[in-house]
Amino acid sequence: MFLKQLRAMTDSKGPPFQLQTSDTGPPGQDQRKGGSLLARELPVRRQKTRIVEKIKENRVTIILADTGSGKSSQVPQMLLEEGMGPIICTQPRRLAVATVAKRVAEERGCTLGGEVGYQIGQQKVSSTRSMIVFKTSGVLLEELRTNGVAAINKYKVIILDEVHERSVESDLVLTSVKHLLQSTSVKLVLMSATADLLKYEVYFKDIDRGERVEKIAIQNLADKLQSMILNTKVSYLEQVVKLLGNVPEHVALLDRFTEREEVGAAERGIDIGDGTLMLIRDLILHLHSSEPDLKKNVLVFLPTYRSLEQQWLLLNASKAPFKIFVLHSSVDIEDSIRAMEVSPVNRRKVILATNVAESSVTIPGVSFVIDSCRSLEIFWDRDQKKHKPRLKWISESQANQRKGRTGRTCDGVVYRMVPRNMFLRFDKFETPAMQLISLKKQVLMILTSVSKALNDPSALLKKCMNPPHVDTIEDALDALKEMKAIEYDQKGKHRPTFYGRLLVCLPLSLESAIMVVRGGQLGYTREAALLAAIQDCTPNPISRPFGNPYKYQQSVANYYKPEDGEEVASLATNMLANMYAYEFWQRSFQDKQRLRNLSEQARTFVVANGNVKNRGEETELDWCSQHQLNLTALRAVAETVEAIMEALHRFRPEFLNNVSGPPTYITHAYDHVCEVSPADSGNGSVHGSWYHEVEHKSDNDREDVGHENGGSMFENGSFATQEERKCLRIPYTSNGTHHSLEVERILTALLIQAPKGEERPPSTKLEEIPADSESSNVPLCGFFLRGMCIKGDDCNYSHSRTAQPTPCRFFSSPSGCRYGDSCIYYHGEPKKYVLPLNSEPLCCYEEQPSARSMLDLLPQLGEGESLLLFGEGDFSFAQSLSSYIPPHQIIATSLDKEDIIRCLPLLNQRIQNLRMNQMQIHWNVDVTSLVTSPTRDRINVSQNFANLISWPGVRCIIWNFPFADAEEDTAKHQELVQKLFASLSVLMETLRLQPIPVIVTLCNDQFCRWRVERAARASFFFLTCSLPFDSKAFGGYHPIRNNLLSTFPVEKALVYMFEHYPPPMQT
Repeated sequence: MFLKQLRAMTDSKGPPFQLQTSDTGPPGQDQRKGGSLLARELPVRRQKTRIVEKIKENRVTIILADTGSGKSSQVPQMLLEEGMGPIICTQPRRLAVATVAKRVAEERGCTLGGEVGYQIGQQKVSSTRSMIVFKTSGVLLEELRTNGVAAINKYKVIILDEVHERSVESDLVLTSVKHLLQSTSVKLVLMSATADLLKYEVYFKDIDRGERVEKIAIQNLADKLQSMILNTKVSYLEQVVKLLGNVPEHVALLDRFTEREEVGAAERGIDIGDGTLMLIRDLILHLHSSEPDLKKNVLVFLPTYRSLEQQWLLLNASKAPFKIFVLHSSVDIEDSIRAMEVSPVNRRKVILATNVAESSVTIPGVSFVIDSCRSLEIFWDRDQKKHKPRLKWISESQANQRKGRTGRTCDGVVYRMVPRNMFLRFDKFETPAMQLISLKKQVLMILTSVSKALNDPSALLKKCMNPPHVDTIEDALDALKEMKAIEYDQKGKHRPTFYGRLLVCLPLSLESAIMVVRGGQLGYTREAALLAAIQDCTPNPISRPFGNPYKYQQSVANYYKPEDGEEVASLATNMLANMYAYEFWQRSFQDKQRLRNLSEQARTFVVANGNVKNRGEETELDWCSQHQLNLTALRAVAETVEAIMEALHRFRPEFLNNVSGPPTYITHAYDHVCEVSPADSGNGSVHGSWYHEVEHKSDNDREDVGHENGGSMFENGSFATQEERKCLRIPYTSNGTHHSLEVERILTALLIQAPKGEERPPSTKLEEIPADSESSNVPLCGFFLRGMCIKGDDCNYSHSRTAQPTPCRFFSSPSGCRYGDSCIYYHGEPKKYVLPLNSEPLCCYEEQPSARSMLDLLPQLGEGESLLLFGEGDFSFAQSLSSYIPPHQIIATSLDKEDIIRCLPLLNQRIQNLRMNQMQIHWNVDVTSLVTSPTRDRINVSQNFANLISWPGVRCIIWNFPFADAEEDTAKHQELVQKLFASLSVLMETLRLQPIPVIVTLCNDQFCRWRVERAARASFFFLTCSLPFDSKAFGGYHPIRNNLLSTFPVEKALVYMFEHYPPPMQT
């Protein structure tokens, strides 16, 4: 009966996959929470009662469900429907986290970040109200390190998905959670399509309380029947060669496999050969010509970025009318998701992918899978003391995952590019990463764990499902001791040093964290933090056109070129160019967006205007495209930089005191004016106050805000295509635009030298690439050298053997070039640099707190000048300050109403004494509302306060321990400090005041948790100094809340001084 229904559905007008599309469910939407109507027919949904009951009854449940059963999206929802929230779900891959979270939010009809959220690295799209949160394994591992069992106690269920993918983070999470199950009642659910059930059952058999490990196997019967109906089959190399007509080149490739030449080549780490790539090309062309249904798409699995690029070039040269997409970890997640959308019916889609497309993410409409049967593996070479890449044959488990990408929505065929006999000898499972890498960062992370149950690396790592070799752990400990990240305590046990704890707390790789510290010691903390963030974030801010490295180098040259005559490492050149690109975005777009945001806060009705949409996501994406920038990468880098600076403020290393004032790109002269092709964008100069760039205009005469010196940033009306519309005013930045040439040289040296002892090989020279593609200096075509270039005169590269060799970008990468001296690309010679790095152990900034800290920051007051105090509680600070500053030069304000003193006799007496000494006292003053609702012509200043004081005479503003009614409500306090700086920024501009320094006193953890520096930056305030402050030694000062009922404890108080640096006025 069921088979008949399935056939009926297959024969219906709708596509055959309407029954079930993927683990993340089909796109059909139901109005009720709990998912779409079609999602409710998924195999996992049909087992809901059994699954929920087993999870409730057991501490550990293992769900082995076929690909396409809906486990990733449906199990969390089913548990939430039965009152088992909140739930955390981990995925090993960033792409899968975002994709599954969006699908679940759609099915539940909620906004992403509300009931359903996710976190990838520093990108957090969730709230305290989120009941289902998807995270990468690395994010959960960091939470376990910093919070121990508290990190999982807030959840009722932990779901570890795709446990067959044995990354180091996934294995450490599994080991840590298992170890902590003794002290928590949380339920653990493990899910996979191909994991070894017995292995996991044995691993968890020793959990406490005598509970058993429950196993649930769910077969996707509909999928299996559908596969039978849709004729899914597997073909191997010998069948592919026959299918293509036994072409001599293909037969020769098969013969080499038979003679084990190709087998040995892969085992030695040699890249996938030209013969295999050309065979794949020919197979794709054959499938395209022989299959008339253009909705049947092709997915190709390749091992490396280089092989993706080579295959892409071969397919492009074929001029076939299909659309090619690329899935790789360096590609923007949003672009990757768009690549998975169903292609237009009149064009076939060919997707080139690495193992990022193996699981969790479903690509609808894939009818053909071409599997190279290779993958890239990174391993630790103990002899050379560095990580190295190598190609390897995939496991049977990986092959089945790849096979599962087809046969679900249409007829499916898998083509494996190896002989069948060879495939049958493949390992059943891949080697866990835990047994491959050096583990230095992981060992250091374990040592810094707050939980005693997790802070012994030797003990914890031995408890892993596949523990690393004991020598690997010892090597890691020795390396960490040598770099002074750990030391012995009095009992002879390893413990982290301050330097080691700092390295771990930075959201970076160990190598990049070292670079931040070294940069800080040289006095370039912000610059080093930005470079480290760029180094660790993929993709980079400058867009890399796939398959066109020459165009990418042109884009790099638009932001940075090495000095004439200087030999600069290619890695350093690319990094500095990306740094300049990021700063260009901050200065040329983000600062103008900040101006608009501030204007809209002051003019609330502007937000409702239809033109605001044109200044949002679409506009920024268009602007980034015009300047060859990747918006997602820019935002990721910005988030990482802010997280780095907040971490440094938590630890306060000694070099932090050197960070003062705004970044140099804020203060340097700058005159870029956009010229967007093909249409003239207009000149639209904007004059006067920078807050009046967005004036009250009708829809017909409203202008977009221009670049500095008057150029309009955006074209009104319809946009041209992305390829046509680009800024012609190049270079966008150049040497010395944001930093002096000397600073650039130091940063170049830092990039090359700072990570001493890590896995980065020497970087190499990068030849300058001229803007004119027809120049005689055009790089030599690598395909021409191998006899593979079929573009002829249309090729962008030179076919002259006297042309300059193309630089090898892999040689300058952290993993290096696997070809060595046999590489046909240019490796060049590294240039030696020497940095004056301090070899002394890094220590904490140990200046003792004192009452003088704040006094030393206060300006000298002249006649008619004053200090303004906000948020006074019992006015004890104002009274103490009057011992150092004449009372008549102090203006003290309180949020409370004056009638509160009637019931507080001591406060009443203090107020009278202060007034007798001529101190100005003002009540009911809200620092976040200094600017009132606007009139048609101007922004108004709050009349109950502004007219009572002389604003031009205010030389400094102080607010001690801001408070937003709820001690632990982080979001409210973040909003409070945002409004503080926005209100002051608007007020200073409205009254045309000279910039007034703002001092905010906070506990150290509050500064980080409330993201104070981010809030200040949004309103053009920059931190210039931070010093420990002893409030107890400051006379009779007692920090007190607005309700005046009690004092509160102050821990690690600091004074933070901010100064206002508004953008230059338009002239």
